Amino acid sequence: MPDKKGYDFSATRQIIDQMVQTGAAPGASLQVIRKGETLLAFQIGYADLENQIPLTTDSIFRIYSMTKPITAVLLMTLFEKGLVHLQDPVREFLPGFSQPMVWTRDNEDWVTRPATRDITLHHLLTMTSGIPYPDTDHPASRAIAGLMKTLFSGPVPDQSVELISVANQLGQIPLCFDPGDGWQYGLSIDVIGAVIEVVTGKKLGQYMREVLLDPLSMKDTDFYVPAEKASRLVDLYAYQEKRLVPFSEKMLTPGNSNPLQPAHIEYGGAGLFSTRSDYVRFARMLLAGGTLDGIRIISPKTVNLIRSNHLTAEQRHAFNTNGWHGYSYGLGVRTLKNPAMAGSLAKSGEFGWEGAAGTWFRIDPVEDMIIVYLTQHMPGEHAVRIPPIQATIYAAL
Repeated sequence: MPDKKGYDFSATRQIIDQMVQTGAAPGASLQVIRKGETLLAFQIGYADLENQIPLTTDSIFRIYSMTKPITAVLLMTLFEKGLVHLQDPVREFLPGFSQPMVWTRDNEDWVTRPATRDITLHHLLTMTSGIPYPDTDHPASRAIAGLMKTLFSGPVPDQSVELISVANQLGQIPLCFDPGDGWQYGLSIDVIGAVIEVVTGKKLGQYMREVLLDPLSMKDTDFYVPAEKASRLVDLYAYQEKRLVPFSEKMLTPGNSNPLQPAHIEYGGAGLFSTRSDYVRFARMLLAGGTLDGIRIISPKTVNLIRSNHLTAEQRHAFNTNGWHGYSYGLGVRTLKNPAMAGSLAKSGEFGWEGAAGTWFRIDPVEDMIIVYLTQHMPGEHAVRIPPIQATIYAAL
C-alpha cells in the first residue's frame, strides 16, 4: 500500500517489522525526508522488552559514534572563525602530542621509533592519525586500554581527570602508523573534543549547546539523560545465544557508568544521547548547506568540505578493508564515491555515519533526502542491516 505522496515503502516496513518480530532488534525508529517533506516516519517494537514498553516518537537513544559528525561540525565552526586550521599540529593545543612515536615490527617484536611527522587536526578529523580504539591486540590499542584502566578502574571516577588531561596522555602513546600513512578508526575525534575545549575555554557540552544544540532546538540531545526524561531512555540489548538480553555496559565511554548522571568526561566521539527528531534536525541543517530555519551553523562551502573525500588511494584501501567498499571518508563522515562498488542505489556524494548500537543516518544531496534510523542492540551489525533497508527506501522513490 502506498505511503504519503504515493511512495510505496511496504518493503521497508516489512523488513524492519521482520527484524523486530524475529528478535534481531528490540525495536526501531525510522524517518525519511525528501525535498523537505517527511515521506515515512514510524517506530516499531520496544524501548523495554521485559516490560513491553513500546518505542515512542520521543524515545531517547544512545547514538554513540553518530556523535562524531556533530563534534566535527563544532570544530569547523572554530575553523570558520579563523581560530584553527586543519593543518595545525595537535601539539599546538595539546602538548602531550609534542613528540609522537610509532609502533613498528622488528622481526617478531614490536619496537617504537619517532613518527615521521606531527599529527594534525586534519589527521584527527579523517581518522588518519594512527590512534586506535582500545579494543584490538595491537600494542597501541593495548596501551590505550591500560591507560583507561588506570584512570577509571576505581569504583568512583577520579573527578580530577578531565578530557584535556586524557587527551594529553593519549598523545604520549605510540601510534599504529605514521600520521597520514593509513586509516584507523579510533579515538581521534575524542581528541578533537579536547582541542575544542582548549580553544574555547569551555567544556565540550557547553560549547555544543551554545553553538549547535540550542540554535537547532535539539532539546533532547545531551551527554546524559536528565531525571525528568529517564522514562524515555531506550534500554540497550546484546545478542546472547541467539536472543536479545540486556547489555551490561550501559555506557561505553570510560569514566561514565550511569546514563542518568552527568557525564564525568564528555567524549566527542561517542558520548551523546539523542532522539530521532533531534538528529533529523541536525541532518536537515547539513543537507541545507549549514542552515536550518534561518539559523546558520556553518557555511555551504564548509559542509561541502566535510562531505568531500579526504583520503588518498592508500588510505582509502585501509578504509575499504573495514567493509565500506565504494565509500571514502570525509571529516567525521563516510562519503559515497562509487555506488556500483558499494552496491548502493544512492548517488555519489551521499554521506553519513553509524553508531555502535545499530543507529545510522544518511544524507543524499542529489536526491535531496535524509534517512535517520535508530535502534539499540550490540553489536550494531551495520553491514548486514543497513544495505537492505536503504535499498528498499531508494527503490520506493
